Amino acid sequence: MSKFVISDESVKNSHGFYLQNSGGDFTRFSNNPVMLLEHDPKDVIGKWVNLAINGARITADAIFDKDSAKGAEVAGQVERDYLIGASVGIIVKRAEWRINPLSNEEELYVTEWELLEVSVVSMPANPVALKVYSDAATPVADTELSAHLDKIVKLSMTNIERMNIAPTLTTEALTVLGLNAEDSAFKASAAIVKMAADLKQAQDDLDAMKRAREDEVKARAEALVSNALAAGKITADRKEAFIKLALSDYAAAESALSAIPSKTTYGNRITPTASLSSTASVHDDWNYHDWKKNDPAGLENLRVNNPDEYASILKKSRK
Repeated sequence: MSKFVISDESVKNSHGFYLQNSGGDFTRFSNNPVMLLEHDPKDVIGKWVNLAINGARITADAIFDKDSAKGAEVAGQVERDYLIGASVGIIVKRAEWRINPLSNEEELYVTEWELLEVSVVSMPANPVALKVYSDAATPVADTELSAHLDKIVKLSMTNIERMNIAPTLTTEALTVLGLNAEDSAFKASAAIVKMAADLKQAQDDLDAMKRAREDEVKARAEALVSNALAAGKITADRKEAFIKLALSDYAAAESALSAIPSKTTYGNRITPTASLSSTASVHDDWNYHDWKKNDPAGLENLRVNNPDEYASILKKSRK
C-alpha cells in the first residue's frame, strides 16, 4: 500500500481557503472510501483505508484495483513515483473569515465539511488542487466556486458578524484600529482584542521596568547608609531613618551624611606596624578619665592587649 497526504490544514489551497481537519465529517466516505482519478466519477481506480488525522495532515493508504486496466496503470505510476499527489472532494457546510495568527490577515477557513471522495491527481491536494461539490453528485465549477463559498460564509455568519462597522465606529477609531468602514464586525473585534493584548504587554513591561528601578534605588540608598554606619557617622538606631530619607531624596541624604564626621577611634589612629605601647605614649598626658571620654575603644584595646600600659594609666588616674 502507498500512503498519501490527502489534505494539510496549515496550507492555503489554490482556491484561497484553509480546510480545517476538526470540521471534517468522514461518515459517508468511511462507508464508501472510493478512489477516483482526477475527480472523475467514471474512473474508479481503487479504494482508501487507514484514514487518519496526523497533526495538520490527513493521510490514507491506497489500495489500487489492479484488475482494471486504469487501476493497474495508475498503481504502476505511483509505485514508480510518477504520481504522488492526492486531492479531496468535499461538500462545504460552513465557512468563516478569521484572522490568521501568522500573517495577521483575514483569511477564509472552511470549518465544517463532508468528505465524499479522494482522488489520485497529478497535482497534490494542497496547495493547488481540491474539488468542491454542491451536493453528493454535482461538482462546483471553478468559475462559480468563489460565489458558492461567499454564499456559505453569509449563511454561516451571525447577524452581528454580517454587519459592517461603519454605523458604530468613528473615523478616528477606525484609523486607530487600522480598519475601513466596510470591514466586518468580526475583524473589528479581532483588532480590539489584539490592541488589548498589546496594551497589557506594554503595561507588564512598564511594571517590570518600574520594579527594577525601585530595586536599584533601594539598593543605592541602603549602600549609602550602610557605608555611613560602618564609618561611625551614625548609629544603628538611625539607619532606617536615613534609608527612608535616601529613598525620598538621595541627594539630601548624601549631603547630610557627608557633613557628619567619621568617628575617630584608637584603632583608626594606629598604623598597622605601630605597637599599642608606642601609640599610647602619644597620649602620656591622658589619665583614665581622658581615655574613657575620648577613646573608650582604645582604652579597652589596651586593657586586653597591653595590660602593663593599662595599669600605668590606672595609676596615673589615682594620683
